[in-house]
Amino acid sequence: MIIMKRLVECYIPLDELNKTSKKEAGFIRVPKISNIHPYLARRPTATARTLTLSAVLPEITDKNEFMEALGFTKVNDVPYKILYLVNPDRQLISELIKKYTDKNPEDITILDPMAGGGSIPLESLRLGFRTIAIDYNPVAYLILKAVLEYPARYGRKLYEDVKREVERLLDWAKKELNKYYPAGYIVARGYKCPNINCQGLIPIIHGNKLGKEGPYIEFEIDKDRKTFRVRITSREVKFDKLRCPYCNTPINKDVALKDWVKRHKELLEIALSGDIERAKEKLKDLLETHVLLIKETTQDFMPVNEEDKEALVEAYLDLAQQADKLGEFLLDSQIPKENQVFEPLTRYGIEYWYELFNPRQLLILLKLMKYVRNRAEELIREKGEYGVAIALYLALGVSKSFIVILLIFCTNKLPNPVPCITMLPFAK
Repeated sequence: MIIMKRLVECYIPLDELNKTSKKEAGFIRVPKISNIHPYLARRPTATARTLTLSAVLPEITDKNEFMEALGFTKVNDVPYKILYLVNPDRQLISELIKKYTDKNPEDITILDPMAGGGSIPLESLRLGFRTIAIDYNPVAYLILKAVLEYPARYGRKLYEDVKREVERLLDWAKKELNKYYPAGYIVARGYKCPNINCQGLIPIIHGNKLGKEGPYIEFEIDKDRKTFRVRITSREVKFDKLRCPYCNTPINKDVALKDWVKRHKELLEIALSGDIERAKEKLKDLLETHVLLIKETTQDFMPVNEEDKEALVEAYLDLAQQADKLGEFLLDSQIPKENQVFEPLTRYGIEYWYELFNPRQLLILLKLMKYVRNRAEELIREKGEYGVAIALYLALGVSKSFIVILLIFCTNKLPNPVPCITMLPFAK
């Protein structure tokens, strides 16, 4: 019995594939799976399409016909020359399959038992094959629903209805949440100088450069009053990262960060307990722990003012006041000890997922989760399974927004503190 090799065993257009895959996996703003929700395995769909079709066809397949069927001959006609943006030639694929296998594409089943973010099953469907995709990870399962099942089942109507729901969410958020975020902020981790004769507030940051070409943060230090002011300057400014700017005492990084985490956790604990009076007593600690430095508007960077500090205070007090209503949405499970990604944080005392957020971020997250849960229940009552589909995209959108904050926190990694850039969730 002669078993013919598959095309994938003999030929893969590596040069062309690498070029388009590198662009697709980069940060070019084009529609792609990772726009729906981050996932650890972001397989380029160009690779999935090429390997899937080449695994079905035999080695005797004409290479030019293969490349044309994949869409490589039309790559120059789409933005950024990305294969993913070219629809496969379904007619040519059908002819190739019949020519070399005596089957129709729908007679061939592609099974992906660890489908992850969905690159392989998505491209398998685009090629016209019967496709089965499963994954044990619940996040992957929901992404597969959003990428594969619901668009195929409901089509363009789903897009239009999700768009309307997002606009409704944004309208709600502008009314309910914008007061907490008048702008986007750059926040330092505050630490009191350990020198008993100094005790000045030190804004701990890793770098003071705000953009690729600047501008820069500059601190005006008043050594007598133990205070500082922030300026924005176009010239590069040097500063000691872990040294008291008032008395020149060196700062022990580990001690400073453990102290910061302790104070950060205490602030959250008080707010989440619902003890408003105690929360009011901690407002000075709040502003000295999460030190507002710079706000970023659509026009420029500028130092924060009293209005910005009042917005942070209002968010903290509202978190305390609404703790009983928002508590059921709290991410109160522990970060697994075996989680190496967050190990630099847990080493300094961060224990629970919700502790990765500052009080204002946590308030926004909990209020958004409550909104989406309540709206999902309404949609399901009104529309049944179709309402589930719409609600899923809302939930993924909220989850994605706050994963960005987690990535910032994780990138900062506390041992090397940098300005913590908080998000401006809903522009006015």
